[in-house]
Amino acid sequence: MNKKRLWASAALVCALMTPAAQAASLPQRTSVPAHFETAWEQLLEQFGIQKPAGGTTSKPDSNGGNTNGGGVNGGTNQEGSGNGDSNATTSAAQAILSRVNTARAQNGLSPLTLDSAMTRAANVRAAELAKRFSHTRPNGARGLTALAEAGVSYRAAGENIAAGQQTAQAVMAAWMNSSGHRANILSAKYSRLGVGQAVVGGRTYWVQLFAD
Repeated sequence: MNKKRLWASAALVCALMTPAAQAASLPQRTSVPAHFETAWEQLLEQFGIQKPAGGTTSKPDSNGGNTNGGGVNGGTNQEGSGNGDSNATTSAAQAILSRVNTARAQNGLSPLTLDSAMTRAANVRAAELAKRFSHTRPNGARGLTALAEAGVSYRAAGENIAAGQQTAQAVMAAWMNSSGHRANILSAKYSRLGVGQAVVGGRTYWVQLFAD
């Protein structure tokens, strides 16, 4: 009888220990596949949930370029333009303007001019992207309300955003390879451009603002 009890106790101990041993041996995932990450971001955006800043994926915004017709009223919160230096930002803006106008010329379109007030608005938006990567601002207003805050009047306007690209060439390539962003860049209704760039936490955020 004692031997039977001993064997039963040993079997019970093994049964209790086995699940813990199996769990400990499961491989630990250290990364999430890019397509899962994109789907997760889109789900968060759908329900209005803000994703914490960070990540390493380099991509233009998943919603495509954002456009708007008519005047804009809305949010009044303005934020700083990030921790990049102004000379680097100006250089990047000129480089992007040049590539935009090259693409427009190749498609028989008039060149855009770089607008200083729109560029200030774009820099505000670039800094905001570190808090909320979306065409919706951290305060819940539409991204294009930054134009009205900067004193820009317009009848039609659009916005392109991106994150992670290190150069003007790289971000322009990403935008031109996305139909929604390309449509803004090659729209005949726009004549002015603002370009914003902000580096936050070692990650670069980009914004193009378009207006007629």
